Amino acid sequence: MKQFWTPLAKVFGLADQAQAPAKAQSAHAPVPPTEGSNWPLLFDALEQFARHHWIPAWQRHAEVSPNEVMSIRRIAIQANTQAADEQLQSWRNEGSQPQLLHWLVNGPWQHAQIRHCLDFSDFKELVLLPHVRDQAAPASQVNAYDDPNWVADVNQNQALHLIVDFSWVPRPVPQAPPIDQPRHKAWMKIEDGQGSRLHELQGQVFILGQAKEMSWPDGRTLQLQHGQTLPWQGEEATYLAVEGLHVSGMHLAIRLQEFDIEYMDMGSANGTRDMADHEVLAHVWHRSMGDLELTLGGRASDTTTEAPRILCSLNPFRASVSVQKTPLRSNPPPAMSSTKPVSLRVELKGSNGWTHAQDLVALPFTIGRDPQCHCVIPLEFSKVSRRHLVIEAWDESTASVKIKDISTHGVQIESGGLSGDLTQGAWLTLDSQLVMGQSNHSPSVHIQFTNTSSNIV
Repeated sequence: MKQFWTPLAKVFGLADQAQAPAKAQSAHAPVPPTEGSNWPLLFDALEQFARHHWIPAWQRHAEVSPNEVMSIRRIAIQANTQAADEQLQSWRNEGSQPQLLHWLVNGPWQHAQIRHCLDFSDFKELVLLPHVRDQAAPASQVNAYDDPNWVADVNQNQALHLIVDFSWVPRPVPQAPPIDQPRHKAWMKIEDGQGSRLHELQGQVFILGQAKEMSWPDGRTLQLQHGQTLPWQGEEATYLAVEGLHVSGMHLAIRLQEFDIEYMDMGSANGTRDMADHEVLAHVWHRSMGDLELTLGGRASDTTTEAPRILCSLNPFRASVSVQKTPLRSNPPPAMSSTKPVSLRVELKGSNGWTHAQDLVALPFTIGRDPQCHCVIPLEFSKVSRRHLVIEAWDESTASVKIKDISTHGVQIESGGLSGDLTQGAWLTLDSQLVMGQSNHSPSVHIQFTNTSSNIV
């Protein structure tokens, strides 16, 4: 069948049927459009467009070819009102095109009746057209693609104007989902008022917050509990309870992707802060290419807020982490002692060209991305933990150094001798070379030690 780029309602002559489907809709309970959506007007307009145009079009076609469905490939959306345009632009600014497509298919169009007659497997392109102001022609009167078959839309009551490219294709054979196979393998470490605990994440979308009863303006209530499944923006989200003085009931949303982690503050009362102690902009999806470290409801440096800290990782190389409980706030590194200086220097080289050398004045000596470490690694080394490595002791007589791995992703030994367990404390020969943050997706740091006393003449 010839494929074309034109409004569906005009193709099937459905302009007079805009009010007719009301009776047919009554047999289907509508999807709650505004619950969990940041764009309720946009959500409702897109759902109603599918019900008023796509479902009747398929019903007409099914009289001839009942085993075919409408395959949507490209869509252009234009707002007919200022309010709809504001939500349309906000929606566009808060996600990439794959995210917008995902929201459409799994949000306003995630309904059994709509999905019965539509196929979105080839839906790859979305165009958002600018809103035509009142002083110009309304959107329904604009032929955006100079289509010779285009006619003006006589129904100007709709909030959105859609131009659709589709074709009729055989109904796809449903594929059984994999059994007992999580979509992504990941884990999350939570440090809050209950201590430190580790969760293996089974699923893709997670909501974190204080477990309590939530109330809506319409009088509905919901008791949030750890581990329960919540419908959210057309997806199923797993709720993870976090204990903290200033944590909201629905505080943070996390979506796992194959190579990165997306996160969004859900408009919490006291905000979310990243590893650099910057406040995360609410209602906007952010992306972390490495591990994700956040504090909820306060600054990490302010112990009075008791702000919980979370660490989320997709790294498959670190199979285990320490199960020892840690306090809510890590103590700052001990002050440099006034004992005899240590004749040891650490030299660091990043795989991206960054270099740094520093003498160890006293021990213990910490290395990591935390600004309170003795040796601070730049934030661009995302696979290096906030507190990654501790140099505990130095034996000048045997030219060996004792180190302890306190990181998430571990420390690799490139060369040299090793005696003991790195996670408990191991002795290395002075010629040993280490690697922190080894990954295919971010730069790593190479470490070696030198004896400064041997340079003194």
